[in-house]
Amino acid sequence: MRFKSFNITAKLIIPVLAAIVGINSALIAYTTVSGRNHAIMLAKDHALAEADDDSQAVQAHIDTILNITRTLADVFSAVKDPKSIMNAGREPIKVMLKRILLSNPSFHAVYTIWEPNAFDQMDEAFSNTDANDATGRFIPCWTRDVNGHAVLEAARDYEGTAKGGYYQTAKTTQKDVITDPYPYIVDGRQMFLVSLASPIIFENHFYGVVAVDITLNVFKRMLEGFNQSDLKAQINIVSNNGTLAAASGRPLLAGKRFEDAYPALKDALPEIQTGKEQIRSSDGNIVIFSPVQLTGTQTPWAINTILPFDAVSSQASRIMWMEIGISVILTVIAILIIAFVIHWRIRPLRQIAAAAEQVALGNLNYATIDTGNDEIGRLNTSFKNIVLFLQEICERCNALAFGDFSRMIILRSDDDMLGKSINIIFENIRKIVTQLNRIAKGGYSVHFRPYSDKDQLGIALSEMIGSLRKMTEENERQNILKTGQMELNDAMRGEQDLTSISRNVITYLCRYLKAPVGALYIMDEEDGALLLSGSFAYQKRKSVSNRFVPGEGLIGQAALEKQRIQVSEVPEDYIRVQSGLGFAGPRHIVVSPLLIENTVKGVIEIASFDDFSDVHLLFLDQVSGSIAVAIHSAQARTRMQNLLNQTQKQAEQLQHQQEALRQSNLELEHQATALKQSESRLQTQQEELRQTNEELQEQTQLLEEQKEDIHKKNLELEMAGKLIEEKVSALERASRYKSEFLANMSHELRTPLNSILLLSRLIADNRDSNLTAKQIEFAQT
Repeated sequence: MRFKSFNITAKLIIPVLAAIVGINSALIAYTTVSGRNHAIMLAKDHALAEADDDSQAVQAHIDTILNITRTLADVFSAVKDPKSIMNAGREPIKVMLKRILLSNPSFHAVYTIWEPNAFDQMDEAFSNTDANDATGRFIPCWTRDVNGHAVLEAARDYEGTAKGGYYQTAKTTQKDVITDPYPYIVDGRQMFLVSLASPIIFENHFYGVVAVDITLNVFKRMLEGFNQSDLKAQINIVSNNGTLAAASGRPLLAGKRFEDAYPALKDALPEIQTGKEQIRSSDGNIVIFSPVQLTGTQTPWAINTILPFDAVSSQASRIMWMEIGISVILTVIAILIIAFVIHWRIRPLRQIAAAAEQVALGNLNYATIDTGNDEIGRLNTSFKNIVLFLQEICERCNALAFGDFSRMIILRSDDDMLGKSINIIFENIRKIVTQLNRIAKGGYSVHFRPYSDKDQLGIALSEMIGSLRKMTEENERQNILKTGQMELNDAMRGEQDLTSISRNVITYLCRYLKAPVGALYIMDEEDGALLLSGSFAYQKRKSVSNRFVPGEGLIGQAALEKQRIQVSEVPEDYIRVQSGLGFAGPRHIVVSPLLIENTVKGVIEIASFDDFSDVHLLFLDQVSGSIAVAIHSAQARTRMQNLLNQTQKQAEQLQHQQEALRQSNLELEHQATALKQSESRLQTQQEELRQTNEELQEQTQLLEEQKEDIHKKNLELEMAGKLIEEKVSALERASRYKSEFLANMSHELRTPLNSILLLSRLIADNRDSNLTAKQIEFAQT
């Protein structure tokens, strides 16, 4: 069917329809492409930011464990320092390792391994004893059995590669070592462990290592604490050699090789080992590798995030289909409106259809008709004017079809409703295009007011601007929260004591929240009370306590409920903020507990002149966990230092006791030697007496044989009797001397032996509980 055969209604509707369809198609194509790309970019940035946060959390947790091994390595290196006051023996070291294991439930084993004869040069004396090997090498290892009880044994498999080769690596590099997950048999069942070791170095000489073993459940709990993305991302913790330490939602992958679980990503392992960040696409997924740089080690790990591309593009697809639906509806409405207007405006032309068949068929090339001045002439004149007007409309519609909105319809009169309507359409389309250009350049702040309740295009455009504005504000708010968290982490970084951390935290929070006064209370681990540890512009008053128990005041109530408390319209005399120019009272107070694993570590109280915004309260909720972790770490360092000091004091006391026992043993040895010498002299005297008796017997026999010469031998017999009496007298004196000597020696030995028995009884009582069962047995013996 030829276009000329259409009636004028169709001829007007078709160009307008083409123009509207063309404009809507262009707008849909532009907004679809830009919206889709913007959604994908935001999803990537969001996933990358979460991956960075996760990697920092893993790094902080592992560094906390490495700090323990480093501290122990520094403490043990003092054994080799002749200037150090620490002179700990093997037993105090075992006690220290056991306390470290019991105070850290996440540890599977804590142990130290020394080079042969490097600890005290007494390996031979400790051969085949507890925590030593056959040569006496000092290798104590406290580990947990299947029931979770601490068991002491000698370290195993440390010279080879069965446990990741951490010992040889630490010995070669003299740096901290974290092994990749490796299988290990514990009580007949296999589990995967990760070893973290620090070398014991003194004057650049390697003496051994201090190490901690953890199970993969530690990394599983880390993943459970991460902020899971709403895009259903798969998060994995990958070790340096490509072993999966944990996988969100897929626990069976723990301990398996990364290339076995994800064959398409096996070429990413070299980048993981170099510690580089990666973003790539694979099998319809966005894959992110965020490095975990472990302080002091040479084997970086990585956080792997696998983001389904369909989840990213689904939002853009929803927007695209919504825009297509709106455009179709608006096109239909525009066609109906234009059809109605054209039908109404061309109704007079139908009355002259017979005389203007060509014009009725769409031919607007008007031919002059010779008519008179009668009604036909006037009709002809009117018809001519209509044709000219239609020609102008067609020209403007053609310009509209090609995107030219600048030319307007010249109105023939005040009643030219068709011209007015078309001009209004032109004006509205120009405004919409202007607004869309502003949106394309990021101008979401302006408001587009619909022309009426039925202006669906204006309403949809206004809603789109509002949605984009909210999205932009949300992104800005998230950026502000992330920046605040990073700056607060910088303020808490390093090995600070509780006072420094408290001061830095409350100072930063008050400045970030623009609050004039604040205080931080820390839970005392001994009596369970909250004590003031740090403040910002806080003026102490006699009537206000700096110590609260759970349930006492707002501080204690927040600690008891473990929830944030917010108070508004505070009385003016409640608290005052004072400066050199004057003072005033804040009207709003927020009290927030600091929780770690549902345990209260402290409470923050901040007062402000203005009400706290939702962003400020959200920031407090997000950083409370990080502050609690920092406080817990500082308390752990303080406990470790106190434990070290206590161990040193106990070692000194044990050394004094051993020295006193050694002196007593020396005195006993001297007395025993003197007693042996006395016994030897007595044996000599007894031998002389025996010989004298034998001589007497011989003389007696001689007297019997010489009875006949009695008279002659009387003189010799008397002399022999005298000699016998002298010998008997000498024997009696020797017996008396022996009895006196034995009595004196018994008295002299009884005194030190009683002292030794008293000292042994005191040692066996073990009132300080610092001796092993073997030492108590020796003391009882």
